[in-house]
Amino acid sequence: LEYELPHAWEVVTLAVFSKYPHPLCPQVASVDVIEREVDVATGCLRSTRLFVGSTDVPLWVERATGIPRWTEAVETSVVDPKAKVM
Repeated sequence: LEYELPHAWEVVTLAVFSKYPHPLCPQVASVDVIEREVDVATGCLRSTRLFVGSTDVPLWVERATGIPRWTEAVETSVVDPKAKVM
């Protein structure tokens, strides 16, 4: 996925790492950093985060279908500050 945002690099990178918790996204219960490291050779920051969130599925639907009310997602990102790409 590739998209260029019409904003300053510093604003975009700060927004990406500060987006949760957010009052307009109460379904995101938590975001935990699993791993974060800087590659000393390239200067790139590699982060892995775990997102835990709820769905709007009622408890009876979860019991009847097995669709969980809570879900997890893992995000891995690489930020290259020299090239200004994520």
